[in-house]
Amino acid sequence: MVDQPDEIASRVKQSGKKVVLVLGLTVWETNSRRWQQIVNGLSEDENLLVIVYTHVYHANLIVGTRKIGPRLYFTNRIDLFSEVRFDQVVYCGSTDVHSQVHSVHYCVDSLSYHEQQLNSLLTQISRLQVLGRIGASQVVSHLCSSVHAVTEMTTD
Repeated sequence: MVDQPDEIASRVKQSGKKVVLVLGLTVWETNSRRWQQIVNGLSEDENLLVIVYTHVYHANLIVGTRKIGPRLYFTNRIDLFSEVRFDQVVYCGSTDVHSQVHSVHYCVDSLSYHEQQLNSLLTQISRLQVLGRIGASQVVSHLCSSVHAVTEMTTD
């Protein structure tokens, strides 16, 4: 029931978890797609809090932010997270670049895009790490490892 960016940032920080934003498609379908597999895999990591920017979940409109699982939230209002410093932002289908999203690490699942879409993202986001043509479970492993590696580097 929180709807102010500073309150959301405070609650996210209080969770003590690393925070990953997934920018997938605007509709979460019943038939599991690649980006949904990545989201589900990330949300299984107990040390991550996963925020997904989407508009529809199983034919129901997402309004504001909704808790979907223990560590999984969906939102149709990316502006509500403008005060959150994400540990990682993962592009998995969305072609929109949001100026209010803040992170040091940006990744893109190359198999979620056509070449032209991928090139467009690469020109708009200078620090975008491209994840090669690997399976969804490998993408999840890589993302989890990299977000936790950043934690270890910053605490040393």
